[in-house]
Amino acid sequence: MSSIKNKLNYLLERYKKEENKAFLALNSSQLELKSYNKKLSKIQQYRLFYYQQLIEKSKLGLAANEYLHLQKFLNQIDITIAKQNQYQTHLKTQIDNCQKYWSKIQKQRRTYEVLIEKKHNEYQKRQNLYKEKLLDEFFMSQFNYSKSYPTLF
Repeated sequence: MSSIKNKLNYLLERYKKEENKAFLALNSSQLELKSYNKKLSKIQQYRLFYYQQLIEKSKLGLAANEYLHLQKFLNQIDITIAKQNQYQTHLKTQIDNCQKYWSKIQKQRRTYEVLIEKKHNEYQKRQNLYKEKLLDEFFMSQFNYSKSYPTLF
């Protein structure tokens, strides 16, 4: 029993460590996405600011080369935003994968905890039965002894 218990406890500890690592990876990915979303939001605000400038300058009269320059700059920002959105999707996929892995490891850890508890309960049950058997044998020997040697009183 001790060998099995040691092996199960070893595996349980490994899964606890792995679960902790998976949780830290998930947490790190979530923090990275949160930070990334803030940066993306700033880029989008930056684009909006330049777009509004383009509109305002267009109302006041804008030279063709200035218009082309602002339009080209806005296009570059749009390309940057598109790339950033792709990376954002990558981060979301990474978070989803981390979440699934963490959940899988949690289930495995719980399985080992249940198995260890089951083995412990089985061991306790066997120990109790063994004690009961010893007591029964003791009382039977006492009973047989008293039958063989009745008391004189």
